[in-house]
Amino acid sequence: MQRLRPAFLTLAAICFSIVANAQTQPQQPLITVIGSAEVKVTPDEAVFELEAVTLDKDLKKAKLLNDEKVKNLLNSVKPLLPDNRLIQTGYIVLSPQYDYTKDDKRVFLGYEIKCDVSIVLRDLTRFDDLLGEIVKAGITKVRDVELRTTQIRQHKDKARAMAMKAAQEKATAMAAEIGQTIGKAVVITEHSEGAFSMSQALTRNSTTTVQGNLTDTDSLFAPGLITVKASITASFELK
Repeated sequence: MQRLRPAFLTLAAICFSIVANAQTQPQQPLITVIGSAEVKVTPDEAVFELEAVTLDKDLKKAKLLNDEKVKNLLNSVKPLLPDNRLIQTGYIVLSPQYDYTKDDKRVFLGYEIKCDVSIVLRDLTRFDDLLGEIVKAGITKVRDVELRTTQIRQHKDKARAMAMKAAQEKATAMAAEIGQTIGKAVVITEHSEGAFSMSQALTRNSTTTVQGNLTDTDSLFAPGLITVKASITASFELK
């Protein structure tokens, strides 16, 4: 044990010297900026989020009515879809419904059955046709219609590259204002972004415009553009 003590003291001295030297060395000055970019993309698919809703005081009848409504929907829209996997039914939700009279008495209205249905339309020229079939099937609740692109990876990569370039240009300009330049990037962090920065719904599509006289073949649907965003934070050496 006595023989190990000098070696231990020597090792401790070396470690202390390394730490001391690291602390005395000046840190590399950095400039940190945020770069962001967005790419405008023409959507090539639409996702319909629907709800088949039925209500009846007889639970079994309410379920049968809901099954029939969903079946009618599936049969109506399948001719418009090249792949059966583009339509999907979700879970069934059962909830008793009540109302209240003027004297606060609770009145049973019936059992409400809800079934979610999701449809992906790859041919946007059939948008009106699909919406018409949805209405004919008795679906009165459209929760959302989201316009998307199947080339999201490609557009996301492009937006990310633009964001990186924007960050570099910003850092260069800021350093030049104080008579300095930037060196290599030290840290690059990508901010979490959704696949699409903004989804366009049927009820809030601000790009829809109608001009002139409409005929039976005219469409009120104008997909417009969707935005794919990217944002990064980059730290560069400041020289």
